[in-house]
Amino acid sequence: LIEGSGGIFEYHDGNLKNGSRKLESSLKRADVVLCPVTCNSHAACQMVKKLGKKYNKPIHMLTSSGLTGVSQVLGNG
Repeated sequence: LIEGSGGIFEYHDGNLKNGSRKLESSLKRADVVLCPVTCNSHAACQMVKKLGKKYNKPIHMLTSSGLTGVSQVLGNG
């Protein structure tokens, strides 16, 4: 859906074991951040919210990682 709309899709699995540096660098590059809460830890979701505020990025917490939620955020649903 994202690439079909001319965007670039970048994925981070929410693993914060090795720190949040990779997550932070991905978020800094993003125009919009989609964070499915069902497949991320509470710590990862909190970090996404914190970094979104820090870098003034729109954050969308999704109730699932399904295409319906992504489509709704993109305005295609």
